[in-house]
Amino acid sequence: MNICSRSANADNRDPDRDAIYGLVDRLVACWERASAQGLSELWQADGDIIVPDGSLLRGRNEIESFYSGVFAGGYGASAAIAPIGQLRFLSADVALIDGQFIVRRVLAANSQELPPERGFFSIIAQKVSGRWLIVAVREMEPLLD
Repeated sequence: MNICSRSANADNRDPDRDAIYGLVDRLVACWERASAQGLSELWQADGDIIVPDGSLLRGRNEIESFYSGVFAGGYGASAAIAPIGQLRFLSADVALIDGQFIVRRVLAANSQELPPERGFFSIIAQKVSGRWLIVAVREMEPLLD
């Protein structure tokens, strides 16, 4: 192998990019199945999330418990999309993902459908033993005037 081939291969992050896009796709798929356990397993054991109301959830157990409550409280049949706007590698095994989310078909207590929720997310993901997992998520919803 010559030097040019070696450097081109070193810069080829397509497999990692694909795996990270797949991670976000699995996040959406677990949401669509209302699988709190599935969602929590996408995080590292000590990972965390700050949701739009400012609550900090640490570790898979807290994350699973939170999402179980969310799905029981009107989000069980909701649908989500989460397009990635930017993916940046911070090191060989750490990436920053920024994007938007839209959640539709959320039901109020009276079973009325609420307007779609829209916001932004940032995810720090880390490759551990060949698998990309979430270290931290920060969700934000825009302030309305």
